[in-house]
Amino acid sequence: MHGAMRAAAGRPDWEEHERRSRMTSWARAQRDPDVLMQRSWDPLVAEQALESQTATPVPLRAPCAHGTADFTFNMSDRNCSGELERYEFTNAVRLMLHAGGMSELDDQLDAFMLDREFAEADTSRSGTLTHEEFAIWYNRFHDWIEERKLLRDLEIDLSSTGISLFKTNDETILAVLRHCAHFTSLAISYSSVSNRLIALIASKVQGRLLKLSLNHSTGFDADGVRELLSHCPDLKLLDLSGCTQVSKADLRPFVPSKCDLVL
Repeated sequence: MHGAMRAAAGRPDWEEHERRSRMTSWARAQRDPDVLMQRSWDPLVAEQALESQTATPVPLRAPCAHGTADFTFNMSDRNCSGELERYEFTNAVRLMLHAGGMSELDDQLDAFMLDREFAEADTSRSGTLTHEEFAIWYNRFHDWIEERKLLRDLEIDLSSTGISLFKTNDETILAVLRHCAHFTSLAISYSSVSNRLIALIASKVQGRLLKLSLNHSTGFDADGVRELLSHCPDLKLLDLSGCTQVSKADLRPFVPSKCDLVL
């Protein structure tokens, strides 16, 4: 079903959720000075990171319109053109990784990924990034780095086929959905999980999820579980032990024949 139709029906599509999340995050960053400050890493750390990549320090030019991206944009604009070319964009990405304490991700950002990011940021299709285009992209990539840091701190292996979360929150679950592309088993225990979040899980991992455990979690009901089951026909195990808000009678008609329901 088309994303807009799913949203109208109250069943969020993953791509639509991501689009709305980016718009909301950018709007919040624009109107809230505190958020802008949070998204601007220490300039001294950033400057040291850039100087470690080049023997020629770059002086700051006139500031651009969005304080949150000023430093990175100006330090990366090597030819002082007021726009970022593709090679300058690569410098900006590396600067952000170093300033965000995630320099180990340098090796994971191959040329294809950078080409894709540059093309997505270049909404005008001009071949360069304006201040505005870069600021919007910066906000999104900042979130991406922070999510990677969160998963690293939680010692979650991005390549794992099984992810377990205990007393977690929406932020962590969404980070797992965005960055862990190989899991077929997901366990979320003793947490609050809304119907909307379950629908997003279903939309994102449909077709590959084999085991799901929500034991002793709250916040959802039978409608949310039925939505998930409609997207995950290959599910082998659904563990809802300790979830008193749902019953076997509510779910049994919707559980795939080869799926074990624990409740």
